[in-house]
Amino acid sequence: MRTIFLAAMLSAVAALLSTQAYAGPVKRVVPQGKDGDYYYYQVKCTNGTEGSVVIQEKEKNVCAQAFGGERVCNAAWNVQKAAENACR
Repeated sequence: MRTIFLAAMLSAVAALLSTQAYAGPVKRVVPQGKDGDYYYYQVKCTNGTEGSVVIQEKEKNVCAQAFGGERVCNAAWNVQKAAENACR
C-alpha cells in the first residue's frame, strides 16, 4: 500500500513539473526603465533566446521584438502577450 502511494505521488510530482516547464515560452521579463513616453523591458525566453518589449504610452501601442528580428506592434497586447510574441 505504501509503495503504491509513493509511486502515485512521484508520478503526480513529475507530471506537475513537466507541465510547468512547458507552460509558456517566456522565462522572465525584466523592466529596463523609462525614457520619455517609452517603457522598456528585456525578455528572456525558455529556449535561451532574448527579446524586448517597448510600451509606447503616447501612441498607446505595445511592441515586441525578438533579438535580431522584426519589431511587431499591437495596441491590444499587454507586456506578457508581447513577451510571448518576442519568444516565438
